[in-house]
Amino acid sequence: MASTEGISEDALKQLLEIISEWYDDQGYTSMLKVLYRDHLKNTPRLRKASGTMDLMNLLIASGNLHSKDLTLLYDTIKVTDTLGLEIEIKHLIPSCPNFRDITISKITPHRQKVMKLGMALIDGDIVKISRLYNKTAKNYTDAWTLIMDLEHRSIIYEGKMEEFIENLRKNGLVQAVNALTSEVCVKLTLKRKRDASGYEDQPNPKYVIDLLKEVCEYKRTLPIRDIPECSALIRKLDRFYTSISLTLDEIEEGSIVFHLFAQDSSALENLLKMHLSSKLIKNLAEILVPEKHLKEFLDEWMTHIDETEYNTALIKLKDTEKVSTSKTFKSTSKQLSRDRDVKHSVGSGHGEFK
Repeated sequence: MASTEGISEDALKQLLEIISEWYDDQGYTSMLKVLYRDHLKNTPRLRKASGTMDLMNLLIASGNLHSKDLTLLYDTIKVTDTLGLEIEIKHLIPSCPNFRDITISKITPHRQKVMKLGMALIDGDIVKISRLYNKTAKNYTDAWTLIMDLEHRSIIYEGKMEEFIENLRKNGLVQAVNALTSEVCVKLTLKRKRDASGYEDQPNPKYVIDLLKEVCEYKRTLPIRDIPECSALIRKLDRFYTSISLTLDEIEEGSIVFHLFAQDSSALENLLKMHLSSKLIKNLAEILVPEKHLKEFLDEWMTHIDETEYNTALIKLKDTEKVSTSKTFKSTSKQLSRDRDVKHSVGSGHGEFK
């Protein structure tokens, strides 16, 4: 929490003038209306506010802001990522905290996620969401006016976000889903091995060509939708990943690349263990390949997880879970090697990591 050390009324007026001019120049009035929705219950007055100073006056009138406690202003600057204001404010209040270091206390976790959503949406996303929730797509000025409308209609509503998030996921709005959840996305690649046998340079056998063709044809049904043309193969893949607490969101062409969502670190760590021990490639082969080709496929193909992407995703989940220690890619690899004496060689059929 930021310091609640107060300032004089005159200093507060100067501070609000600095902040209002800054946000108005950036065109952030609509963003602040979304931010302060929980604090300002008088919705008509909130919506009619024409500038930042109007919002500041409403906060003062509602008791959420006063000269003896500037916490909400400091939280505002951190949540809206307008840290450049710190220099301006320190000229007026030398004792103000470093905004990067404060703990947000006046803005709820739900509201912080809504703000992340607004900052994540691009123009195409706004159009797509508008079409999802309006019979005739509305021309929203920006992401914030879209969010205000969806909140007014209780489509975005704290404690009841599951349906909205699922609709975003089904329609491929990955960045929006990431903003509203603690999910992370990791890519798992099925690729041919590089070794002395020259597998990588050989043309794919017919059963692999058929596999790639089917994946390419039905990948548009992801995330799994309840439609008849979704192939049995895609449904089996979806059930497999669900069984290990992951969500199959997308498949890229070429080498088969699975986009997997994880909601907790244990699921991600388990994926890595399966990958390194060859269990993952074996499980996938049993789903993807006819039994008579299993041995050939396992000899020639491998799973690959990018080390940097994995570590970044795991750290994000660990931070969300407030776990003080984490197992990175290397530490998990070393532990597995110690415990099970796993040897990773190109021709062994084990997963690749770089």
